[in-house]
Amino acid sequence: MWPLVPAAATAEDALRARFYEQERERDTVREQASFEEFLDQLELEVDIRALADADVQRAEQLVARTNQFTLRARSTDGGDVARWRERGEVWTAAARDRFGDYGQIGLLAVHCQGDQLDVMAWLMSCRALGRGVEERLLQWLADRAEELDCAKVRLTAERTPRNTPARRLLSALGGGDQDDDRLETVVTPEQLRAFRSWRRQ
Repeated sequence: MWPLVPAAATAEDALRARFYEQERERDTVREQASFEEFLDQLELEVDIRALADADVQRAEQLVARTNQFTLRARSTDGGDVARWRERGEVWTAAARDRFGDYGQIGLLAVHCQGDQLDVMAWLMSCRALGRGVEERLLQWLADRAEELDCAKVRLTAERTPRNTPARRLLSALGGGDQDDDRLETVVTPEQLRAFRSWRRQ
């Protein structure tokens, strides 16, 4: 019967069972520590690099599957990644901690316009939420803005049925009420570096 078992499309698919086991180990630590202590004990590492051709399949998979931490609904034609690459820069994020490897869990698309860095897209796998990854990516946005001589970073979000986590973060950054149909915030790199989501809970 082995030939009938579908092959994993990506490395993340093949490792999914191991992810769940690691998650149980993280939950055990989380129950025994404060949130900041939990984050310290994770020993989180996040690797952000320019999207390569070899990453496109996983990037498109993230776009297709991500509905909680995303700034807006995906397009119906499936051409989001290609359009972002044409308009600006697309970066992919992978994460790991002392319990194991999350794999590629995030995607950022940015476009420099004058002295402002516009975030065209920000998607994150739900398995990486609430681990400090959001803050690492905001710090990276601050660094990238300064590298491109941008004094401001603009983030916008459109309400979808399930993207409350993304809208909650933008609201905390000053983008408006999380239940608004559209949120927008323009912040400095310093503000992004200082942001900590757990201090607002």
